[in-house]
Amino acid sequence: MPFNGSGTYSLSDTIAAGTPNDATELQAILDDIATGLSNAVCVDGQSTMTGVLKLPNGSAAAPSYTFGSDTNTGAYRYGADQYGIAINGSAVGYFASTGWNGAVVGNVTGNVTGNLTGNVTGNVTGDVTGTASGNPPNSRTITAGTGLSGGGTLAADRTLSLATSGVSAGTYYAPTITVDVYGRITTVANSGDSAVRARGTLNTTGNTWETGSVNLSASVTNSTTGTFVFSFSSALASANYQVFTSTDTIGVGCYVTSKSTTGFTVSTYNTATGGAQEPGKLDLVVYGGF
Repeated sequence: MPFNGSGTYSLSDTIAAGTPNDATELQAILDDIATGLSNAVCVDGQSTMTGVLKLPNGSAAAPSYTFGSDTNTGAYRYGADQYGIAINGSAVGYFASTGWNGAVVGNVTGNVTGNLTGNVTGNVTGDVTGTASGNPPNSRTITAGTGLSGGGTLAADRTLSLATSGVSAGTYYAPTITVDVYGRITTVANSGDSAVRARGTLNTTGNTWETGSVNLSASVTNSTTGTFVFSFSSALASANYQVFTSTDTIGVGCYVTSKSTTGFTVSTYNTATGGAQEPGKLDLVVYGGF
C-alpha cells in the first residue's frame, strides 16, 4: 500500500458490511492511520512540506540539519537569530541579521559592505573605502625608483623621498646645467664672466648712484685726478672678474687700474690730451668673480 505520488497514503481494502460490530471501530482506526500517513513526509521526496519544519537547536558537533553519510557537517542554531554552519564538527561561521560572520576562502565577486575582520589571502580588485588595520603580506614591497630613496616591505609605514642630486642649493648666475634622462639637474656650474655680479651708473656730480645699482657701495672716492675707487656691497669669491666701463661724455675715456675681491679702481682721462678728466656719468658692469 504505497503513497500515491502526491504524498497521500490510501487503504487498499475496507471491512465489508455485515461483519461483527467491531468492524466500524476498526475502520475508524484504519482511517486515522491513513490520515496520519497522508500528513507524513515521504523520504523519497514525493510530498511537499505545507508547514514549518522545526528542528532542534543542534550544535557544531551534531548539526540539526545534516547528512546521513556525514552527520557532523551541516547547519544548526548558533545562537539567538543566528544560523550556524559546521564542517567536520567545527563551526566555520554563522549568518546573522548583519550578514556573514566567519572566514571567506575562495573568490568573492560583488560588493562587500561592512567591516572585514581577519586575514585576507589573495588579490583585492576594486576600491577599498575605510581604514585597514593589521599587517599586509611582507612578500609585497615598495621599491624606490631612480632618483628616490626609501621604500621596503609593507610590514611598516614607508616613505619615499627625493634623493639628493649632488647639486648644492643656492643661486647661480647664467649657469651651465646638466640634466639626466629623468629630468633631474645633476650638475650646475656658473658660467664665469658671463654672470653679472654688480652694475651701476655713477653721477659724478655729487658722486650719487642712479636707480638700478647692484652690489656697488654708494661710498665712492674720487679726486680731481679722475681716479674712482669702488667697493662691493658684498665681497666676491675671487678677483677673477671683468669690469666694463663707459662714460657719457664725448672725449673722456676710462679704464680699470686695479681689482680685488672687495672692489676696484677706475681712472678717467681726456682722450685728446691724456690728462685726467671726470665725465658726467660713469657706467659700470662687473662679470665673474666666482
